[in-house]
Amino acid sequence: MKKRKQQVIDPHFQRRSASGMTAFFMLAFTIIIILVGVNSYHHNQQLGAIAESQKEIVAVQHDIIKAVDVFSKNHSQQQLQVATGLIKKDLTGNIEKMDSHIQSFMHLSEYNTLLIVVILVFTMFQGFILYRMMIRRTHRISGPIYRLTQYTQDIIDGNYPEVRPLREDDELQDYFQLFSEMIEVLKEREEEK
Repeated sequence: MKKRKQQVIDPHFQRRSASGMTAFFMLAFTIIIILVGVNSYHHNQQLGAIAESQKEIVAVQHDIIKAVDVFSKNHSQQQLQVATGLIKKDLTGNIEKMDSHIQSFMHLSEYNTLLIVVILVFTMFQGFILYRMMIRRTHRISGPIYRLTQYTQDIIDGNYPEVRPLREDDELQDYFQLFSEMIEVLKEREEEK
């Protein structure tokens, strides 16, 4: 049996069915994307505010270090210099940690943005695949309907078509078999006249 290469036989039915299913799934994924996007946007806003706050803390820490350093130089007591050294060491460590946190926040913000883009691209790709799958699926329905329509037109025109069997995985097999039997009965009745 010759394999038919054309998959869109009844464009109105097939595209409407495929578009309807695709639109339904795209709507569902769009809702998910909106929820994830709103969540990510909210988190990005929070992370941005935290990063700004951390920058302010770093600036204050620098000012404290400068003030302690100036104060320790004006006093010559041994203990004051030792204490100042320890404070300076602790504050410097805190500044390094806060700088690290700021970089982490920025990285998370960039990651959230990338995640939104990846989800959008994936959803669009999935919509395309779903559309193609629906076209193939509806082909298994519209193909037999198309063939039945052609055979019916042949009968209306006074001809009895040579009925070819449907493909194995086509839908409407029972109806097509009944239609084929009807044509045979009509042929026999015509021959008896």
